[in-house]
Amino acid sequence: FTRWFVNSVIVSTIVTVINIFLNTMAGYALARLDFPGRQRIYYAFLAFMMVPAQILLIPNFLILSKMGLLDTLTSLILPAAINIGNIFMMRQFFLSFPKDIEEAAEVDGLGRFAT
Repeated sequence: FTRWFVNSVIVSTIVTVINIFLNTMAGYALARLDFPGRQRIYYAFLAFMMVPAQILLIPNFLILSKMGLLDTLTSLILPAAINIGNIFMMRQFFLSFPKDIEEAAEVDGLGRFAT
């Protein structure tokens, strides 16, 4: 039981940290950066949100087995590394966040990553 609990803590901690980092960056890019195809990527994310997770079980299994990652903690972490629902929520947060604060940080000398 102790080993199972430790595995759960390890996986949940790593997935949470990776999710916060990657989903925040993706949400910020979709909300604040101007690049070609931004709206298309956003609409593709919305379309992918409509795909049930159960449909992706077999493709995920096949990919992880070809990579030789079955029966490892990495096989639990990789599929959960990015969550489109969280990207959508972060995008909405950054759209509601005032640009004035971001501009004030830029005036103070912060770069885009530090902001």
